[in-house]
Amino acid sequence: MKKEKAKEEKIKYANLQNKILIHKKYNTRMQIIDIGIEETCSKKNNFYVFCKLNGELGTVTETLEYVLENYRANSD
Repeated sequence: MKKEKAKEEKIKYANLQNKILIHKKYNTRMQIIDIGIEETCSKKNNFYVFCKLNGELGTVTETLEYVLENYRANSD
């Protein structure tokens, strides 16, 4: 995705910052501690939005797409 689109996605999902999420399959609790934008490995002016999560698995970085597909909001 182009940089402007990535910025829009980051803003759109900024409300996830500091939220506790639970992995749908593994029932693992993680908190989003950062949301940012990175250029892809191919560096052809393509970018992605990443989420840094911290919790039961330690600190991990996942794409926003992965987080949206595999986590749900904590209802506690």
